[in-house]
Amino acid sequence: MLFIAYAYVEGTTLVPKVTLPASIPASPINVTVRWQGTSLLISWFPPPPRRSSVTVGCYVVEYRTLGLPCPALELGTWNRTLGHWVPLSERVAASERPSYRWTTASRSAIYQFRVFSLAAPCRPDLEPVRSLASHVVTFHTSGLANQSSSSSFIA
Repeated sequence: MLFIAYAYVEGTTLVPKVTLPASIPASPINVTVRWQGTSLLISWFPPPPRRSSVTVGCYVVEYRTLGLPCPALELGTWNRTLGHWVPLSERVAASERPSYRWTTASRSAIYQFRVFSLAAPCRPDLEPVRSLASHVVTFHTSGLANQSSSSSFIA
């Protein structure tokens, strides 16, 4: 990943300044999804410190819809998320046991979830340095969960 910032020298010359990050943050591990009341709780563990020297500042949770509860629901949000990764939230603060509660999941749908670590500091005015995705978790909202791994390492 390459970062380019521009600086003006002597007021008129545009000079590129290239910055290479020392590393990217490691991926979150052990992502789980479960019902908690009427919402889905997506939780995970922070990456072990030994996997990266980059401090994790926050996380991004993404989901996509794999199956619809019925063909009549192919409108609105379903079209946007069917097969496409969509962020569930802007950012989730880093903590010992981070999680995200999703209150608008549909019953009898099939979802996949993944989580990314973002390097500190997590500020909206900075372009984040993202980890590789966590493993992907598939969850059927009728209550049956099935985990399948992606290309990321699972610890």
